[in-house]
Amino acid sequence: PKSHVTPPLTVDNERNELHENETVGKNENSENDTFEKETVNPKYEIIEQGVFDLADHTVCTIGPMSRRPKHLAVNIYLEGVESASEISIDVSEKNLMISSKPKCKFDIQSEIYLPYPVIHSEGTAKFHIQECKLVVSLGVRAEE
Repeated sequence: PKSHVTPPLTVDNERNELHENETVGKNENSENDTFEKETVNPKYEIIEQGVFDLADHTVCTIGPMSRRPKHLAVNIYLEGVESASEISIDVSEKNLMISSKPKCKFDIQSEIYLPYPVIHSEGTAKFHIQECKLVVSLGVRAEE
């Protein structure tokens, strides 16, 4: 189910009319005229990816089998975000932080904990505009 965010409404006092999608002129010196952004906690899913090896599924195995994936794909659903330039991501070995930049309509601050340590310097990210989805692909660190 998609949610709809209603744009701010303003009243033109001279004509006593209600307007949608307009901003009221702000006094540059006034600190109290700030527009509070809606806080959004994006939904996400983590998909484990790897190479299927038939040898991992035979009766005769040499050594312990590893169930660790080769890659993680993190799908982050950012409904209402129109461009990748509105958000920033920071990936460390154990988590992924996503936050909105000032030009974004929403206040996004989210931390996603990753199930495996990743190679953060080798990750890629792609924003799918029509789906409002950010896909972050990360390589998983090999077991030691």
